[in-house]
Amino acid sequence: MLVFHNQRLYTAYTMSQRNKVLLLFGITVFLFFSTTLTISWIFFTKSITATEQTQLKALGERLTNLIADDLEQLDRLTTDWAYWDEIWNYMAGTNKEFEASNFSLSTLQNVDLSALYCFTTRGTIQYRYTIDGKPAETLEKLRNIEPSELLQEGRKGIVRDGTRYFLAAGRAILHNDGYGPAMGSLWMFWPLNERRLSRYSRLLGLSVRLNKPLANGQDQRFAYRENKILMNLTLSNMEKTEFISFTLEQDRRMHRHSTAMFSLFMWTMLTVMLLLTLSLYLLIRKQIFKPLQELTAALATRREQTG
Repeated sequence: MLVFHNQRLYTAYTMSQRNKVLLLFGITVFLFFSTTLTISWIFFTKSITATEQTQLKALGERLTNLIADDLEQLDRLTTDWAYWDEIWNYMAGTNKEFEASNFSLSTLQNVDLSALYCFTTRGTIQYRYTIDGKPAETLEKLRNIEPSELLQEGRKGIVRDGTRYFLAAGRAILHNDGYGPAMGSLWMFWPLNERRLSRYSRLLGLSVRLNKPLANGQDQRFAYRENKILMNLTLSNMEKTEFISFTLEQDRRMHRHSTAMFSLFMWTMLTVMLLLTLSLYLLIRKQIFKPLQELTAALATRREQTG
């Protein structure tokens, strides 16, 4: 009876050790795979986020270039009108018919102008056109810029009048050959409105909107809202007295598709882990635990016989 009791104790001990080995093996495999997947997920999300931000920064540069390109086109239009003997004579008072024949509403609308100002050398308004027929205080302050300051490269940039934003370009009024004396200055304005922002949005493949002006410039800031990534872009106005703030909003398609692919990869790895664990368990059971169990039974039988 004592031998039989010892045999049972020995067998129970052996099975307990085997279960501990299996448990430790399972925990080791689980910790290895879970740690690997967690680290992979962290690096994956950081990589996708960095890629999204880099892409949005590049689109922000493209937006800056689109605005600069529009300003260049407006400057060429302004130069074409300002370097013209007809308007020079009009400002000198010797071409009375110029205003009626060239400043018609259809002509100004054909070139998409929202405002046009002709300032004399004394800073008075020779001609004013605004799309709503109302004076624009901020635009009229441009009379303080002397024509001599516009002789070389002119002036162009973004200006704000209340809640309205404009692309502005100003040139000194000269003869056809670009020589003076300057007979005042010509300023043209394109609206920086929803229609123009919609055009930028279509070209860039994202949403562009204007925010309230800022007193100081800001670095590019990113924010996340549901499945959107947002970036603030600031550009200085023409006089560099304030900053115009834009928000670029893009759908996180890359993040969404990549997350779906990574989730599929994780489920695949989990399945592989379970199959690998099961295979290793069966292998260990067959190659180690089963022979060990047979050896234990043989030793117990031998002890019983010798006892």
